[in-house]
Amino acid sequence: MRVSSFWRTFSPGPQDWPLALCDGRTVSDEEATSNTLFVVDELPTGEALTVPVDGEDQMIAASIFRHRDRHRWWYFSNMAADDVLLFKFQDSDHDVTWRCPHTAFHDRSLPDTRIR
Repeated sequence: MRVSSFWRTFSPGPQDWPLALCDGRTVSDEEATSNTLFVVDELPTGEALTVPVDGEDQMIAASIFRHRDRHRWWYFSNMAADDVLLFKFQDSDHDVTWRCPHTAFHDRSLPDTRIR
């Protein structure tokens, strides 16, 4: 099973918060920390925020990675509305690059950036 995403911008470049993609070949499985999606009717309070949740390992979760010097990041600061990126969120075939960590970051290096 493959899960992918199309990404495009609606604001002209250069954007103040560009999308950055990490080469999945530079990230190891041991670096991943699970980020589980909890769907609730009410936000828990106190200790209920951190207690283990039954079945959490079966819930929808993304992975979070801390920066490592070996990671290879690419970003697109000047995307136009007709530019599109396609990248994998997940692929069940782990013999190939099976994920593409991604994020946005505040880029103050370019003059006249526009709100993304």
